[in-house]
Amino acid sequence: MRDIDDLLEDLVAQIRFNCELACLRQAGGFSICGLAMRLKELYKWEHGLAPWEEDEPKKVLDWVGHKEEYWETIEHFNFQEIRIGGKSLEPMDMESVNSILVPMGLYYGAGLSEGIAPSFFLGILENTNEILGIKVNVISKELARDLVVSPAMSRQKIIIVRKEPLLQYLWNEILFAKTENRIAFYECFRSYGLKEWNFTTIKRLLTRIAEEYIPALIHHEIGEILEESMKLERYHSLIKKYKRTVIELLLRSLRDLLADTHEMGRFSWIVQTRNLPSLSLSVALLDGFMGHIYSDIKKAYKAFLLHYSWDAISEAVLINRQRGKELLNEAFEILDSPNLTQEETVRMIRQSLLPKLRIDT
Repeated sequence: MRDIDDLLEDLVAQIRFNCELACLRQAGGFSICGLAMRLKELYKWEHGLAPWEEDEPKKVLDWVGHKEEYWETIEHFNFQEIRIGGKSLEPMDMESVNSILVPMGLYYGAGLSEGIAPSFFLGILENTNEILGIKVNVISKELARDLVVSPAMSRQKIIIVRKEPLLQYLWNEILFAKTENRIAFYECFRSYGLKEWNFTTIKRLLTRIAEEYIPALIHHEIGEILEESMKLERYHSLIKKYKRTVIELLLRSLRDLLADTHEMGRFSWIVQTRNLPSLSLSVALLDGFMGHIYSDIKKAYKAFLLHYSWDAISEAVLINRQRGKELLNEAFEILDSPNLTQEETVRMIRQSLLPKLRIDT
């Protein structure tokens, strides 16, 4: 038993080092507010706090100061190989690392986050199953992570759901929800017996809500894997070329929409199963730019609350999907133009496509 404990302690230390280095590389890609939010979430995770628990501001600021000092000492390092049982594996070789860890009940994640920055995590594998030949892994407690966390992600034919980031994500969205989104959140909460907007009750219910929302997240990822409107190689190439521009935001949003409206995607699954809590929660999470991209579904949801007609939602999914495809084709026409500079391409996207989404250019 001691040998296993020592192996785990050493493994966690190795991956946490790469996570710290990843944090350093990721930090420059955020706005000041965005970075502050992610540091606060990382602080809560490191100190075992629930998403809604707060510590004294001075403690958090002191911790941030120590983090920044530590990052300065490692900024010239490279990501380290993962050493397990006499083997040295590349840190991005998720499959090889997991071939050793999964039998031990652990799961290792490695990939590229927004801005094409490396990201890593290590967690406890709660369960694994297969849907349509796609392996689905659900991760419970996390032992190592960096600044960039996503509740769910896919890589080739593997889906990963991370329960701790999911709970944090939902709490943040609830806490800062606009009035329009609160209506959809409240409709979801009513399905769980909540009769008024009460944060104490919401906290008590949120773990269950998150747990029961996992199938919807899985179907979003299935939609991403199966959707063929945007080839993955081209998508990654364009994201890398236009990172941190409106083009990256547009392509990511359209990719999400087409995944969600695929016949095996999230909204299609919700309609097929008549899952009211998941419908309301999914709409509640459509804010800002995403709200414009999913405008047909959002509009249909408002009408749905009057008559609870699933046919209207089903039709809106198809309409929104077609509109998404048209927008994507128009974007590709501009992106494929050989006579435009990168700056001119961004400007053309702003001038030609954003007005159609009723977004201020």
